[in-house]
Amino acid sequence: MKQRLLFLLPLLGLSLLLVSCLPTFEAGTLSKMEAYFSPQLVPKDTLLVNELGSFYYVHHNLEAENVAIFIHGSPGSWDNFKWFLKNPELQSSWGMISVDRPGYGGTNPGVTEPSLERQAKVVAQAFDALNENQNVVLIGHSLGGPVAAQVAIDFPNLVDGLIFVAASMDPELEKTKWIQYPATWPIIRSAIPEALRVCNEEILPLKAQLEQQKQKLATITQPSIILQGEQDELVPPGNTDYLMKHLTRAETSLHLYPESNHFIPFTQPGLIKKAMDEMLLIWDLNAD
Repeated sequence: MKQRLLFLLPLLGLSLLLVSCLPTFEAGTLSKMEAYFSPQLVPKDTLLVNELGSFYYVHHNLEAENVAIFIHGSPGSWDNFKWFLKNPELQSSWGMISVDRPGYGGTNPGVTEPSLERQAKVVAQAFDALNENQNVVLIGHSLGGPVAAQVAIDFPNLVDGLIFVAASMDPELEKTKWIQYPATWPIIRSAIPEALRVCNEEILPLKAQLEQQKQKLATITQPSIILQGEQDELVPPGNTDYLMKHLTRAETSLHLYPESNHFIPFTQPGLIKKAMDEMLLIWDLNAD
């Protein structure tokens, strides 16, 4: 009994730790989510399969002049941004794409991709559905933030703006918890739900990945808006200082919210919508 308890405690602790990353939202296919949307406004979905594996994303109004690409955190899926895809005002004025990052949903499900560069290469396939005359903003939440930054670094001509939402950017603020290591042991790893296993396996090497990305942030020239809740217990607000320090060539705007936590896309999506409106103003000013 004691040995069984010693086995279960790390598994229970890890599950509690990783489940705390995001509220419980079912990561389903579009068909499972159709009831959430009105019949006239159900978005479309695309599944690409090529040498990079599979890539799944949900989209609406891809012919629009302005397009937002949403990149979720860890764990997560495209439906973390379903509020935006459902919003009538956004549907009428924006094209929107919400992706499954590698390892989640329909994008190479269960296959962990620790490299930010390879994640960016997969996500950048969404641009194939767009044209060069459209304005595109990447919106990255949590671990989606460094992925968005990497897309802007590696594909600068495709990106016109960035919105960082509680983004995990500063390698010095990435702290590994002891419970994450037992989760890599085969006997425990096999018992962890797939999304939580991928979450752990991509977070463990994140510090080193952010160190590699650090010097490249200065190459980002696109206007960038930073949103951060000061009550965020998962991504320290100090990440905003890091971004402001290293985005030296980008026009930056910082918004701190004293009462907000890590889950802005779920609890306060209107703050992101305001940032999207702000990006439109920036684009208009820069076009004059």
